[in-house]
Amino acid sequence: MFEGMAIYNTINQAKDKIVNTTIEGLAASMGSVIALAGDYISMIDNSLFMIHNPRGMVAGEKKDMEKVGEVLDKIKSQIMNIYNAKTGIPIADLEKMMDDETWLDAKEALAKGFIDNIIEENIENIAASFDLDKFEFKNLEKYNELKNKIKPKTKNEGSQDMELTLEILKAQFPEVYEAAIAEVKPAHIEEGRVAGKKEGAAEGAANERKRIQDIEGIKAEGFENVIAENKFKPEASKDSVSALIVEAQNKAKEDAAKNRKDDAAAAGDAAQKTDNSAPAGKDDEKEEDNLAAAAAGAVNDARGFKSE
Repeated sequence: MFEGMAIYNTINQAKDKIVNTTIEGLAASMGSVIALAGDYISMIDNSLFMIHNPRGMVAGEKKDMEKVGEVLDKIKSQIMNIYNAKTGIPIADLEKMMDDETWLDAKEALAKGFIDNIIEENIENIAASFDLDKFEFKNLEKYNELKNKIKPKTKNEGSQDMELTLEILKAQFPEVYEAAIAEVKPAHIEEGRVAGKKEGAAEGAANERKRIQDIEGIKAEGFENVIAENKFKPEASKDSVSALIVEAQNKAKEDAAKNRKDDAAAAGDAAQKTDNSAPAGKDDEKEEDNLAAAAAGAVNDARGFKSE
């Protein structure tokens, strides 16, 4: 059961791929769960589909038996959720179907929503060739009833194998050709879309790395913060960040000049305030008069006048 659930999860998580599953003989027990992992589920018309309760074996005392029962209930709940997600059948109805061990032919499986398509094939009756007695299924009477309804399809006597090409299919069976193209085309479109997204994502990642590296390569000592703040912005480029750095440098120069001007003005105000704060006394006035007289005497001596 756990291996089967792991296979289901692995297929179901392949979100970038379209996975189509085909039941070619028998999808029973966990096989019925694995089949539902596909995005589009087909079933060959002579195949069978079976769901039943999970089972296990244990040896031990009563508590051991009860523990296994609890685990089996949890597994059953998980499986019913998978069936419900695909078919929309209520959980209570699914529980009864599993309790009864329900066998479905292709038409019944399609009607209940377990599959999306029935394929008619000229192949051996694969399901009927299974020896299911060794699995100890409890509802083999139903299995045998369904198996007997299935008639192996054989080739007509005298028929010959013919290589079927697209040209022959289009010429002899145009309806089948158109239906096949209509069914396959969306899948190819989706595959191309997914591949395009992957290639686009890889190219986009490479361009983004180069954009960031170009910005980090700008030499701007003292303005590293401008680079750090803008390099992860999708709209930022080497040129736009360089322009921001130049703008920041000019602003820094303007701020420095303004600061110097403000400092000079503040110093001048302080000097003026100091001069105004000391009133002139008589001694200061006398000293100024003496200095003035000495300066006048020096000028008169230079001109040839005698100082008296």
